[in-house]
This record gives sequence, structure tokens and C-alpha cells, in this order.
Amino acid sequence: MLTGDKIETAKCIAISTGLKTKKESIFEMINNEKKDLVDPKDIIMKLEEFSRRIDTHMLMITGTTLDAVLPNENLCERFFNVAKNANSVCVCRCSPMQKAAVAKWIIKSTGKRIACVGDGGNDVPMIMEADVGLGIVGKEGKQASLAADFSIDKFEHIKTLLLWHGRLSYKRSASLSQFVVHRGMIISFI
Repeated sequence: MLTGDKIETAKCIAISTGLKTKKESIFEMINNEKKDLVDPKDIIMKLEEFSRRIDTHMLMITGTTLDAVLPNENLCERFFNVAKNANSVCVCRCSPMQKAAVAKWIIKSTGKRIACVGDGGNDVPMIMEADVGLGIVGKEGKQASLAADFSIDKFEHIKTLLLWHGRLSYKRSASLSQFVVHRGMIISFI
């Protein structure tokens, strides 16, 4: 989850959306004085500490710490290798450009296609970077829905959208495979 909200608000959202389960604790990437990490050595130590607790904790990182991670290629690779093994990751207080950079690094580190969901103008760079962009028409305006591949009215409609397009994709793949087999049989008979 990528959000521009404060840490406390992001925690509440993570709990209410089910991103954080009742069994998990929140592992914050902050130092002992409750300040954001900016030193790469401290970030590496915290990542190693989190990797030992990866099954029982949700990772929470702030935009300030993310600013220290993104420019450093080695640190960025290390962070995303740890983050992709986590059950859930929450990035709070991040800017629109950081959201786009995180989306780009997720694609690069996992090698998979991603879908990004947003409802405001600050989500447009992230939606544009994703393979599939989902924009929600909301209180913050229509910028995200205009920039997205798919526009929906409510967040709850995502499930229907994914199921419907997944079904259509399955049917098209099945038809294509039957066509290829049929064509092969005709050519071999001739």
C-alpha cells in the first residue's frame, strides 16, 4: 500500500482493509529516537532485523526513509528483495514520484505485471507506471480515472472487474489453443 497519509492514518487503513492481520505486528523502519532512517547502514540493519521477523510482521516505511533507499541501487535491490517476501508492506508519507518509482522497482524486482489503484491526482504517476491502471472516481476528482486503463466508481467494484476480465481472458486463451490444435490437425491431414 502506497499512501501520502501520516503513519497513524496508514496503520488504521492497513488494519481496516485487512492488509495487517490480527496475528501480525507492525515493524516500523525508524530508529530508537522514533525518527526516520536516512543512513544506509541503519537501513540495512533494520532490513536484516525485519527479515528475521518477516512471517509475523507487516513492514511500514516512510517517504523520508524511501528517499534514502531509492537513489542507492544496491540498497534498493536489497530493500525490494526483502519487501517482496513480506506478507504486506505499507509506504506512508510518500510523494507521487516515489509512488511511481516504487511501482517501477516492483516490476523490475519481481518480473511480474502489476495493477495500481488510485483515486486522486497524486496517484496518476503510479497508475501511468503500472501495467494496468485502475482509477476510482472519488471525492478527490477524476484525474486518476482519466489517466487509468479502467475507471470504476467504487473500490468494491475491483473484485467484479478482476473476475470478469479474468474469465474473458481464460475463455480467449481456451479458444486460441483450440484453434491452434485444429489448425495443426488440418495441416497434418492435408
